[in-house]
Amino acid sequence: MSLSSLELLLPNFLPARPSAFAYSLCESAWRESLQAHTLGRLSESTTPKTLAATGEALLQLYASFFRQAKEQQSLAETHLERLTRWGVWEEYPRMALPQSWEQVMMPLRGIVTAFPEIEPILRQGHVPDNIVFRSAWRFFCFRYGQRALHEGDIALPRFAEDPKGTFAHLLSLQPVRKYDDEFPTTPKLSIKARLLNKLWQKYVCAQHEIERQRSETMQEAYSLRQAMLAAAEQFVQKGRLQSPLDVWNTSIHDLAKL
Repeated sequence: MSLSSLELLLPNFLPARPSAFAYSLCESAWRESLQAHTLGRLSESTTPKTLAATGEALLQLYASFFRQAKEQQSLAETHLERLTRWGVWEEYPRMALPQSWEQVMMPLRGIVTAFPEIEPILRQGHVPDNIVFRSAWRFFCFRYGQRALHEGDIALPRFAEDPKGTFAHLLSLQPVRKYDDEFPTTPKLSIKARLLNKLWQKYVCAQHEIERQRSETMQEAYSLRQAMLAAAEQFVQKGRLQSPLDVWNTSIHDLAKL
């Protein structure tokens, strides 16, 4: 597996320099996803207790996700090729596609623009008393708290775990000060584009299916991340690790050797 091939399939899934654990996990899961057999996910009642068992659960989870994502992307590319060949690809509104993290966070950024007095509090990593921001942040955590910017790297803290880091990224976004294009007038499609609209809708559905699978995978990965850190804490108590976070410096193949 190359990081470029994974980046094409799942943009921003891994950072430019992923942890040793995440790189080995994705490399192994990518190979598994190419196999004919289908790896099943663990049942909800099954909670891994050891590092090796948790690593195996993550491997199964990622391999299953990669396989499903590649299937959906293959369908999407077929539709994209036909729409491009017919010369109508550029006519369709991109608003129908899944949102980027910048788009998802923009309402929170807008609240900071409206209430600039809360910015210093956010930079300290604290949630301000402002009821508008607190309500929006609570909803954000409810829906996206178990995810992260480069969420495929299981070593990285999730949004809800790292308010300071999340707020820093939020504040780095360019605030929206004009809303002239908030409700843009959608250009009228050509006759040919209208005739091929079903292909566009199939492309959009495939992209949303990948996003749905990604969200569900990250929800399961969040639980396994917690299980991994809990198991690593036992090795800290035995003096075999200095910190639970040191487990991310180990490849998935070496977990059993700890």
